[in-house]
Amino acid sequence: MGLLVEKYRPDSLEHVVLPYYVKEKIKQMIESKNIPNLLLYGPPGTGKTTIARIIIKNVLNNEKNVLILNASDDRGIDVIRNKITPFISVKPANDNFRIVFMEEVGAPQGGLTMAAQSALLNIIEDKHTYARFIMTTNFPERLLPSLRSRFVQIKIEEMQKNDMLDRLRYICEQEQIQYDDQQLMKIINTTYPNMRNALQLLEGCIVQRANVKLIDDNLLTKAIAEIYSINRIELSKQFIVALWKNRKNFTKETIKTLPFVIDRIEDIPIETVMQLLDKKDELELIEMMIDLRKKNKDASLIDLIAQILNSE
Repeated sequence: MGLLVEKYRPDSLEHVVLPYYVKEKIKQMIESKNIPNLLLYGPPGTGKTTIARIIIKNVLNNEKNVLILNASDDRGIDVIRNKITPFISVKPANDNFRIVFMEEVGAPQGGLTMAAQSALLNIIEDKHTYARFIMTTNFPERLLPSLRSRFVQIKIEEMQKNDMLDRLRYICEQEQIQYDDQQLMKIINTTYPNMRNALQLLEGCIVQRANVKLIDDNLLTKAIAEIYSINRIELSKQFIVALWKNRKNFTKETIKTLPFVIDRIEDIPIETVMQLLDKKDELELIEMMIDLRKKNKDASLIDLIAQILNSE
């Protein structure tokens, strides 16, 4: 992770940009030193982890009373049995409770398994007197409703673009980086609403010339082009799969919208898209792509799209 991301991660609630009512709600929890189980959800890069760390820092006296897990890695029922249960079975020292902090609990590829979520239900009920859980996720709908109901759910909204601009200006001024608002808005428009990605993009475009730090326009243009290229590749995969799955339901009106997407993806090689497909769920589509390339080694995504639309 970039140096700017960590250096300028807010370390107190007053430095976090949040709607007033959300900030006041969290502030009251911190002041009472008695938090409920919390589910912080919202888009990536909006400060969920930062807010969780601030809460933990302010309500606990002993750092040994917190267990931090990333549910993208620690996701199965074994983590409940081997890590969480032993941790909360020990009563807290110098604190009212112990905290289990779990990040990314509802990730699309990863996150807590259904078995792990079910196992958590009883644990949360049994240990409520001296254990608290804080979870973060971009996708709350991927959690069991019965699990979500045991948490106070707080949506962490994305920052407004003006707030992101103010923050980037502040960081540039603190780091003595020469900039103009047009450069910063390019960064914001590319990464919005992810402040973390904005800082990483900014850091990658800074150069030093004659003892002056500045944002290099060529580096910025190249970095943005690479980001859009990655997005285009993912777009092409999603588009082809959606087209394939809905090929029997297209109407003339739907087909009229295709050129807007095709214009962005037509130069992406078939092989690039094929590598992203699920070999189990999209095998028939992959076979069509292979067959098309056998018949015409110069076949493009346009040819593939035409074949999908003409298939039965």
